[in-house]
Amino acid sequence: MYPMRRLRVLPLILALGLSVSACSSDSTGPTPIVVEQLIEIYSGPLDPGGTNTYLFSLSQPATVQVMLGGVIGGDPLQSLSPVLHLTLARWSGSGCEPVSQLDLAPRLTAALQAYVEVGTYCAIVSDPNAALTGTVAATLRVVSPALVRLSGSAGTATFANTLTPAGRSSRTFVASAQGTVSLTLESFSDPDVELGLGLGLLASDGSGCRLAQIVHARPGSSPQLTARVDAGDYCAMVFDLGTLARTGSFTMRIAYP
Repeated sequence: MYPMRRLRVLPLILALGLSVSACSSDSTGPTPIVVEQLIEIYSGPLDPGGTNTYLFSLSQPATVQVMLGGVIGGDPLQSLSPVLHLTLARWSGSGCEPVSQLDLAPRLTAALQAYVEVGTYCAIVSDPNAALTGTVAATLRVVSPALVRLSGSAGTATFANTLTPAGRSSRTFVASAQGTVSLTLESFSDPDVELGLGLGLLASDGSGCRLAQIVHARPGSSPQLTARVDAGDYCAMVFDLGTLARTGSFTMRIAYP
């Protein structure tokens, strides 16, 4: 398992400051407070019937959102849609006591959330019904407080690069709000070669792209991969499926909210 961590620092306005200033000649205005935005990306192998547990800590009461972002397996790689069990639990010091849980298939929007107090918590993904037929890579995202919007705006980007046999190439982007991401492999040197096209979560330490959705695609003018996503940091990837005989050049268009 590979725990990844990112903290964003966000300023909030202390509402009490407004009422104080209304009764005082002090014109300094409301007092800003600083809140840490916790973003944890966890990715690790999950066996049939298995369980992965990750611990994280909160320094303030807040809403926690847990996302089962992706389940990847196979050779060549492909995204899978098994129904797994996702649990948010409080760590007691000797075990995890469930706060909220549900069964769901992977998606890039958080389906599990709960308001919790300061403490240490568990994010758990498991396969209690043996929906998996082999070991997969399961990726979770935990955010707190709930992440609604980031700075930036919707747009498109063109990603052009070369791809070597057995290679991969990726680019990061930010979804500033919940919406739809679309990836279009517009061109490749050999238009008859099928490539892997992937959308993933950016590892919090910037170490790589944790793939969540994959399609096998040839170049075209229409999006080959579309997905609804929450606000956050994402990555788009082009990779060889094992059929590339020589280095080629590609162009991909990324549209994001």
